[in-house]
Amino acid sequence: MTTDTAPAAPAVPTHKPLDEFGKMALGRLIDTVNQYNGLAAQLKAATGDPLALLDNLRETYRDDANVAKISDAIDEIDTKREALWAKRDEILAPIVEAKIAEAKGGLGDSEAVSKELLKTVNASRKYITDLFGEGALADVPKALSTRVASGGTDGRSGTRIRGFNVFVDGKHVTQTTKKDGKDVVSSNLAVAAKHLNVDTSDMRELFQAAAKTTDPKAYPALVEFTISTGEGDARKMFTVRCEKVKDEAEAAAPAAPAAA
Repeated sequence: MTTDTAPAAPAVPTHKPLDEFGKMALGRLIDTVNQYNGLAAQLKAATGDPLALLDNLRETYRDDANVAKISDAIDEIDTKREALWAKRDEILAPIVEAKIAEAKGGLGDSEAVSKELLKTVNASRKYITDLFGEGALADVPKALSTRVASGGTDGRSGTRIRGFNVFVDGKHVTQTTKKDGKDVVSSNLAVAAKHLNVDTSDMRELFQAAAKTTDPKAYPALVEFTISTGEGDARKMFTVRCEKVKDEAEAAAPAAPAAA
């Protein structure tokens, strides 16, 4: 169920018109901020972002045996945790349905009444604004939204996104590491983030926005999004394509016959 809310009101001027001195001061402030931002960007590029680097190393660094061992243990815990989440959601699903049905049963004409009230609210806001200006509405509460949020999170959005081969501008991005003395080739968002020198968390957010879900069970087989790097003239756009890896059963299954 969705209901439109009142449109956002334009900002109310909170200052007097600037005189010539004020305009000069504002211009100097803008120039100073731009100068600072340029230096800040240079410093960030030169020194790196330690939190972003740490995030990437957590998922990709295996040169140290102890780090590799801990990473493998975390992977096992994550796998077990995701299985428990799935089991919990399976048990909770009928309870959710029952509660929604119970809530709907008590709504009655509330939805229709709320729509009529919102029309009155919008008309009244416009009437007062036209006569007295937007400032007259300063003490009027904001109309609440009845829009149902799409999806939700229970802490999973920050975990590793598994089971996808990642391509950047058509190139398969991989990393080869050692595990139990053997070469292991991996392709994931963390490897792609390292390749592009961006935050892994940014890649996760863009992936989940494109997938339109934070639920690992609901990720589509193909997720594609764009990401930018650099600033100003050095800014570049990349297309990231994530293809779900088929499990052994899917890989062994015969191809579906072509439609006649």
